[in-house]
Amino acid sequence: MDGQEQRDKFYELYDKLIAGLAEKNRDAYSIHQERYEKILSALSLEKGERCEFGHHFKSLCIKNFKLQKIGGQHVVYRHGWPSGKASAP
Repeated sequence: MDGQEQRDKFYELYDKLIAGLAEKNRDAYSIHQERYEKILSALSLEKGERCEFGHHFKSLCIKNFKLQKIGGQHVVYRHGWPSGKASAP
């Protein structure tokens, strides 16, 4: 399976998953482009730099997301589990 086929399959499965959620929950399980860009912006700041979206937002991003450079591109991913949940093995 080439890269385009993998992307197509991913989005097919993702759309199926989201469609199966109650409408009120769909937004909570998606990060839209604008939100992704804000998270990317906050994680790209050096320690001590002010975040244009506020220090609480920056703290939330640092606690819940990681920024990794893969193939020359920055990728944001969720790490850990929500509080109160067990850690992954």
